[in-house]
Amino acid sequence: MPFVDLLHPIDEGSDVDLLLHTGGGDIDTTEKLATMLWARIGASGTLRVVVPDMAKSAGTLLALAADAIVMSDSSDLGPIDPQRVEYRPDGTIRVLAIHHHLDAYAQSVIAVQDNPGDLAAQMMLGKFDPAEIESFKVIMKRARQLSDKHLKEGMFRKGGDGTYTRITADLIDTNRWLTHSQMIGHNEAEEIGLNIDYLAPGDPVWELIWRLHCLQRLAVGGDGPRKLFESDLVCLQLS
Repeated sequence: MPFVDLLHPIDEGSDVDLLLHTGGGDIDTTEKLATMLWARIGASGTLRVVVPDMAKSAGTLLALAADAIVMSDSSDLGPIDPQRVEYRPDGTIRVLAIHHHLDAYAQSVIAVQDNPGDLAAQMMLGKFDPAEIESFKVIMKRARQLSDKHLKEGMFRKGGDGTYTRITADLIDTNRWLTHSQMIGHNEAEEIGLNIDYLAPGDPVWELIWRLHCLQRLAVGGDGPRKLFESDLVCLQLS
């Protein structure tokens, strides 16, 4: 695992800055990554997640494990909005937003309860697979648990008991965040209650961060999805 190679040379108790750029991914993977990072910083070190451009969904979930998130005007977090990707036999891809799917199911249930004779509502409710609905509920429960855990053991490990549950609720709120890719900038992130280290675009440190990010994006380049794992000692590129 490339991430292990990045962390291997770091002494326990060190301060770690993780430069993170991602559109999201598997939420369960974030728990493993966070656990490895916490093992490196120990009780005395500090973990900062630096977001030059975007860290969406699972990326946001990983950022919650940090003591602070470094952001500027170009930085962009996203709602905790688990997705399920389905590969159909005809070659097409269908992406299901779990939370929105559950919202639609709940609305159909209410419509039938309010008017049992509503045939349209009955037909809509009949389109939902009960087993799928239960699996979606489990996925959302897991997302909430991970968010609470990362905030409690990461960002608020030195205090702030109870705060993390409210932040999790805010990040999962589909009434506030209407789309999967909706921007949560540094102002909104601070408003929610996250620990944000803001650096202005002209800040010398931020200019170095942005330059590094741009060079990494150029290095990845090419067609198709690629991943870059890089430190001062290790550089691995995966297709």
